Amino acid sequence: MPYSMINWKYYGIIAVFIASLFAPLIFPEYVLNLIAAALLLGLFSAAVDLSIGYGGLLNLGSAMYFGLGAYCLALTQQAGWNFLSGLAIGVFCAFILSALIGFIGLKLQRSMIQYALLGLVISLSLEQLAIGSYSFAGGSNGITNISVPDLLSFIGIKFKSDYFYCVVILTGILLFCLSFITRSHFGKLLLLVRDEPGKAASLGYDVDRVKISVTMITAIVSAIAGAFYVPLINIAYPGMFSVTPNMLVLVWIAVGGVGTLIGPFVLAAALHIFEFELGSQFVNWYMFVLGIIFVGAVMLHARGIRTLIRRFSGG
Repeated sequence: MPYSMINWKYYGIIAVFIASLFAPLIFPEYVLNLIAAALLLGLFSAAVDLSIGYGGLLNLGSAMYFGLGAYCLALTQQAGWNFLSGLAIGVFCAFILSALIGFIGLKLQRSMIQYALLGLVISLSLEQLAIGSYSFAGGSNGITNISVPDLLSFIGIKFKSDYFYCVVILTGILLFCLSFITRSHFGKLLLLVRDEPGKAASLGYDVDRVKISVTMITAIVSAIAGAFYVPLINIAYPGMFSVTPNMLVLVWIAVGGVGTLIGPFVLAAALHIFEFELGSQFVNWYMFVLGIIFVGAVMLHARGIRTLIRRFSGG
């Protein structure tokens, strides 16, 4: 990769995150919530891209990890527990579920289509469980009145935008960690397992263990994003496990660029803000416009918008 492209990629992202730290001085609270939610959806998209783009694992139910993080936070807050307890439980549940899916779908030598559909089936099952559990999970109405926590109050810091700053810093740290993973020995091993699993096995690597490990990383980051996301929208609802979010994240990755992390992150964040700007009365146009973007990106360049921009810029 040319040095200029490295500068554009990393310095540009750092500049965006630094600029976001000044957002509370300019924008009202609802805009800050919108930006924070967009960053978390971008983080979720990048986490799923790690499994798909680097691990070669297509899971049609990746939104279940995001939804688990959201619901566990909502349920624990409803029970009077603090934010960190709900976050820990959500991460733990996502970790166990991803290990179970990895064992069933990979260790038992199921096909990739069976593995992909297994995630979707579990995600839709969780949706029906949430709908049917009215007394526990609020039924189809979901769990409402989820308050934004004062995460920095335990060290004596409390100000209007502390949650926004926590989201920005968290997103930056986790995005950096995901990027670091792709450049580490484990990241190179992921590519080897994805492209030449037989060669990886002959070198003594446990191919299934590597794939399960990347699935767990995706689940943990997705659950963290979901837990931080739900206080911003003030509700955890069954639709978080439905077909729509599971398919949307795949579109974000496909259009943003599979195996780029940054492409899906930027596209998911930008499209969330675009959806908000359309307003509720034009919500159906969002899916229409997204479909056009997806078809156009595939026609112009199969590897996504980010790769297309690089080609035209000469990078």
